[in-house]
Amino acid sequence: MVVCVDVVKAGAPTMLHLASNIIEELYGFNDSPGRNVVLYSGGCDSTLILHSLLDAYPEKEVYTVAIRYPWLLKEKYESERKTRYNYIKHLTEKGYTIEHSEFDVTQTGFDFLANDEDDKGLSAVAGGSPQAVAWLSLISIYLSRGDKLYYGILGSDSNARYIDYYREGMKYILYTLDRDGEVELRTPLHHKTKDYVLRQLLIRDIYKYTWYCETPEEVGIPCHCCHPCQTHLKTLAGIEQFDDDPTLRDKAKEILDPIREELKNR
Repeated sequence: MVVCVDVVKAGAPTMLHLASNIIEELYGFNDSPGRNVVLYSGGCDSTLILHSLLDAYPEKEVYTVAIRYPWLLKEKYESERKTRYNYIKHLTEKGYTIEHSEFDVTQTGFDFLANDEDDKGLSAVAGGSPQAVAWLSLISIYLSRGDKLYYGILGSDSNARYIDYYREGMKYILYTLDRDGEVELRTPLHHKTKDYVLRQLLIRDIYKYTWYCETPEEVGIPCHCCHPCQTHLKTLAGIEQFDDDPTLRDKAKEILDPIREELKNR
């Protein structure tokens, strides 16, 4: 994987020196047998994991999975899907092997008296993190012995406190599938921050292949108002103002300036 390198004044750290590969740091340079499977939404965290896997093990194919559930906002899903498509296309054109799957879980009700479909029936109940539960339970069916499943969750995420429960829950699900102890759930960003993720994306020049908005009103256009947007923009502003590397400060400013102008004109 190509790492963007910019030369700065003598004695200052270059972007190459600032880069780190979290996969190599945690799991070593030689990958073990079994498939590398990434829960890939197109968001910043899963994009960095995908990039890092390809960088660490360039000769090994990576399996990426996206899952659509009925409660997901259509504009958000389509924005993420478009982002996934663009990055996977970019990677395959560079010669990497990505085996991508999209699962679409649908839901309909049926009114037997009227003999047609309706919108009644069960619906997802608010609370906790249903998307993570749905992802991990469904994907378990498709995992084979020796597989490593990569899930991009940060320690600051609201559901990070459930990571041990996710591992335990997957263990029991896999036990019923005769794969107990033979699939590993990996969360390499568990002890990292959003600042770390965005800096690494900027260093590698892959920030443009990510999505971060929870409630876009139009496909491909972030709202810049939802909580994920606010967290994202505040983190970029911190990089712009305080990062030690001037190149990263300039990159963050280049992203933020048009957003500031847009918000000013709303």
